[in-house]
Amino acid sequence: MNSTERVTAALGLSSSATTKFDKALDVDNGGVLLALPALLANGLLDSLNVFDFKSGYYRIEDIFLVIAFMALARVKNINRLSKVSPGEWGRLLGLDRIPEMKTLRDKVDLLSHDSNERILDEWKAGRSKDWMITAEGVIGHFFVDGHVRTYFGDIANLPYRYVPRQKLCLRGMTDYWVNDQTGKPFLCITTPFSKGLISMLKEKIIPELLKTVPHQPSEEELEKDKRLCRFTVIFDREP
Repeated sequence: MNSTERVTAALGLSSSATTKFDKALDVDNGGVLLALPALLANGLLDSLNVFDFKSGYYRIEDIFLVIAFMALARVKNINRLSKVSPGEWGRLLGLDRIPEMKTLRDKVDLLSHDSNERILDEWKAGRSKDWMITAEGVIGHFFVDGHVRTYFGDIANLPYRYVPRQKLCLRGMTDYWVNDQTGKPFLCITTPFSKGLISMLKEKIIPELLKTVPHQPSEEELEKDKRLCRFTVIFDREP
């Protein structure tokens, strides 16, 4: 091993960090670990090998867990990680620290752009389909609702749209959420440009439901019994 290889190994760059949990007291946000079994049962770490991701010091599992714990701890964006202790959060993952903001932002960009963008959509649809397959009897009614997410950054070409809660026209993006009748999320489509809910239903939401919703009747069953339908979409009118 030459000097460069020894330095690389000493810095932990030649392989991923080893997960190791030690005894600790008063760890900030330690309660999120109580949700870890539920996260795993819902497929958080399933089939991650489909992503085009080269592990460095942090593995793809570490990145997904950090994002999941951020959601549970109400850390709404990566910038707000500057207000948490990286070492304390590292204990939640069995690591010495979580990724710094720039590193995590780069990893998230890598997992959501180029070839990984399509893979991520398929991965999310697969997780939703997994739990829906086991939820026979409640699948069939889907509730669709759109929410405007205001944006105050530097992207200048975002359109203005009416935000009811603020009674103003502001720049932003629209999230279209699709939930089943018990409130479980099935998919979310985010778009900066939208002709409205009806257009999104025709172009994006219904084609995706037709492709991924399990327990749909076959063409023969639909032809035989005119009372059958694949599923029902419920939504309120747009302002």
